[in-house]
Amino acid sequence: MTALDSSPQIGRRDAERNLLSSMRSLLVLGTLMTEGADEQQIQQLATTAAPSLAPCNVATVELVGGPTAPARLAAQLRAVGITGGPVTLAGTGWAWAYPLTGISGHLGHLVVGAHREPTSEEQFLLRALAQQTGGALANRRLHAQELATAATLSALNERLRGSVGALRRSMDIHARLTAVAVSGEGREGIARAVHELTGLQVVVEDRHGNLQAWAGAPPLDPYPKDSPACRERLLARAKQEGRPIRDGARLLAIAHPQGDTLGVIVLVDPDRRAGDQELMALEHGATVLAMELARVRSLAESELRLRRDLLDELLAGTDTESGLARASALGYDLQRPHRVVVVEGHGPAGERHPLDALTQAVR
Repeated sequence: MTALDSSPQIGRRDAERNLLSSMRSLLVLGTLMTEGADEQQIQQLATTAAPSLAPCNVATVELVGGPTAPARLAAQLRAVGITGGPVTLAGTGWAWAYPLTGISGHLGHLVVGAHREPTSEEQFLLRALAQQTGGALANRRLHAQELATAATLSALNERLRGSVGALRRSMDIHARLTAVAVSGEGREGIARAVHELTGLQVVVEDRHGNLQAWAGAPPLDPYPKDSPACRERLLARAKQEGRPIRDGARLLAIAHPQGDTLGVIVLVDPDRRAGDQELMALEHGATVLAMELARVRSLAESELRLRRDLLDELLAGTDTESGLARASALGYDLQRPHRVVVVEGHGPAGERHPLDALTQAVR
């Protein structure tokens, strides 16, 4: 075989070696694209690798939704669509738009241009580069979506944990104060429970601002009290707000069953430490206090009514057994000697001075 006969074979072997070398380079490039590279780095790797695979003097990546390509090129890319095809670029004798596709669909084009048309092997390498670039871009976007989804789920889980914690805390508050209401611990028990739930000093006042109960640090002595006008304005504001209000260093909620204000429960909070949980405890404490004060008032009204009924029956001459039973229910001992004074008044209607004087004298 002559040297002339062996030249084509040598040329083919050289071309095959070059093709294999380029394929190995593409494999390495694909690894670089998929391992930690962001979208901009992937595009840069593709545009810098193209001239090493074919005699290109132009290489650019045009992504769907990315920076707008020059108007003429953009129109050509829309025309070739997802299949790709020839385009016209200034300063080139040949140009082609290779589609970039991935699992998410069409991503854009790898646009290359050269002074001459590349060989079939070189065009094969450019197509392979476009496929690798599209796959790497799709994987990167999928990874970014997964990270975003994971971050969203993490945030949702955190919010859910917070909601569960708040619900558990709310249930604890409800259970603690309900137990106080059921056990009949009174105003002192309510103040003590709210103090234990909040860690803040708690005071219970009547409608007029008089101290009724407290828990935590002892209150000031004498206990400060607003003027009647200031007190009424404060109660009106609290009733209008319909929730705990701040009055200086104090957070207060009113106990007003059926709209009638019977008392006030106060958190002493000069450092403004109270948050949502403390406000919840204060609100529920006000509800339980309203129930307790309504119960006490109802008992007082019932006792007064029973006393009047007992006196009327005794004056009317009720039977002994019935009178003794009713008196026993009120805590009276009718079986010991009593002095009875019956007074009939003839003064002007509404005049109570003589009656008050008589009551004081009898006592």
